[in-house]
Amino acid sequence: MLKEQGPRPFLQRQKALEALGTEFFDVLVVGGGITGAGIALDAASRGLRVALVEKGDFASGTSSRSTKLVHGGLRYLKNWELGLVRSTGRERSVNHRMAPLRVYPEKMLIPLRRGGLLHPLSARLAISLYDLLAGVEKKDRLRMLRAEQTLALLPQLRPDQLLGGALYTEYQTDDSRLTIEILKTARDFGALLFNYLEAVAPVLNAQGRLEGYRLRCNLTGTEVQVAAAVVVAAVGPWADLMRRRHGLQENILHLSRGIHVVVSAVRLPLTVPVYMDVLADKGRMVFCIPRRGHVYIGTTDNYFEGDPDFPDIPEEEIEYLLQAVNDQFNLSHPLQKEDVKSAWTGLRPLLRRPGKKSTELSRRDEILELPDGMLLITGGKLTGWRLMAQKTVDRCSKVLRKRFGKKVVACRTAQITLRDVGPGEPARPDLWKDMVRGWAAQLPDGPDRSEEIAENYGRAAEKIVQRAYEIYQNDRSHGS
Repeated sequence: MLKEQGPRPFLQRQKALEALGTEFFDVLVVGGGITGAGIALDAASRGLRVALVEKGDFASGTSSRSTKLVHGGLRYLKNWELGLVRSTGRERSVNHRMAPLRVYPEKMLIPLRRGGLLHPLSARLAISLYDLLAGVEKKDRLRMLRAEQTLALLPQLRPDQLLGGALYTEYQTDDSRLTIEILKTARDFGALLFNYLEAVAPVLNAQGRLEGYRLRCNLTGTEVQVAAAVVVAAVGPWADLMRRRHGLQENILHLSRGIHVVVSAVRLPLTVPVYMDVLADKGRMVFCIPRRGHVYIGTTDNYFEGDPDFPDIPEEEIEYLLQAVNDQFNLSHPLQKEDVKSAWTGLRPLLRRPGKKSTELSRRDEILELPDGMLLITGGKLTGWRLMAQKTVDRCSKVLRKRFGKKVVACRTAQITLRDVGPGEPARPDLWKDMVRGWAAQLPDGPDRSEEIAENYGRAAEKIVQRAYEIYQNDRSHGS
C-alpha cells in the first residue's frame, strides 16, 4: 500500500499508476503526440476503454516541432498525390470547426519570380486545383496579384525578376497546444493519460501474442504491467526502434530532419506569411511565418541518421534558411546567424522508397501489424491526424470484434468540439484576443501577454486572467 507522503498531485499519480495495473483496456496507445492523442480521442469517443502513455512530455517530439500549419500540402501536387492533397486539404476545415481558435485561416503569399518553381500560369492552375480538391470557400480562394500589387503588399521583397504573386489561404495553429486540447477532450471521454510513463517491454502470452505492456515511470522508476486487447504504437520517428523491440530488424523509415529558425520581426518585417522559392536550390520552397513579434523560417528537408531523442541543428542548415531569406528580401541589413533568437528541429517519419530523396517521398501514412499483434501507425502529417486516428481505431475495432465479439460504433470525431476551444468564444481569433486583452488590461504586462494567453488556452484564458488578477490584488493588499 502506498504511504501518504509527498505533494498531493504526485501522490495522486502514484495511486493512479497502481490502479492502472488492475484494469483491462480495449486499447493501449503508446505515444503522446498528435497521432496518439487522436487515436485516444477517437477510441474513447466510441465508448472504448483507453489508456495512453508517453515517455516524456505530451507533444514533445515531432508534434511540437512542425511548421505549425494545418495545410493540405501544396507541394505534393508536383508528385501528383491528388488523394493526399484532397483528404488533408478538406481536413483543414474540419480542424477549424473542431477548434476555431486553435486552427484558423490566414492568407499566404507566394512571390512568383522568373525561374522559380511556379510562374503565374502554373501557379494559377496548381493553386486553383488545390482549392478545388480542398473544397475551399469562394472568399478564401486564390487571388492572383501583379508585380506592383505584390510589392504593395510586401514592399521588402526584391523587385528584380518579380512577375507577381499568388495569395491563397492556409491554416495556422500551435501544434503542441492543439495536441494538448485533443488529449484533454479524450480525457473528458474517459481516456486515461500518463506522461513520463515509458513502454519498456511487450507482454506476450503462451502463443506469442501481445496482451499488454510493461511500463516504467521515468520520474520514480516504478514499473507497472498493463493488460490490453489491442496495443497501438504511434511513436513517429521511433517506429523502427519499436519494431526492433518486437524482433524486427529492418528499418522501414527514412527520417527527414526539418529545422526552423526564429528571428525578430524588426529584422524581418512581414505583413503576411510567405511561401517562397529557395532561389539557390531550385525546386525547394520554405515558409516565413510572422507571429507575436517574431518570424520563424523553415523548413529544411535532409536525411537524418542518429538518435531521434536528440536531433541536431547543423549550422549549414541555419545558413541555408538565412540565405533563402536574404535572396528574396531587400533588407537594410541581411540576416546573420547572430539574428537567430532560437531554433528547433523535428523529424518526419517518412516511409522508405529505394532511390528516392526526402523531398520525393510521400507523406502517406500506413498501419502495420507486427507478428505479435501490435498495430504500428507511421508516416502521415499533422493535418491528417484525425483521419489517421479513424483508420487506426477502425482496425482496432476489427480485432475487438474478431477476438472478443465486441461491436464498436463508427467514428464521430468530425462532430466533436475540442475542450476549451469551442462554443462560448467568438468564432474569429481577433475578436477573442480583444476580449482577453480587455480582461487583462488591469494587470501589469497583461495586455502584452494577452495574445499569448488567448491563443494558448482558449476558453480557459478567462479563468487564468481572473486568477492572475486575484493574486495581483492579494499581493497589493499585502504590500508586495
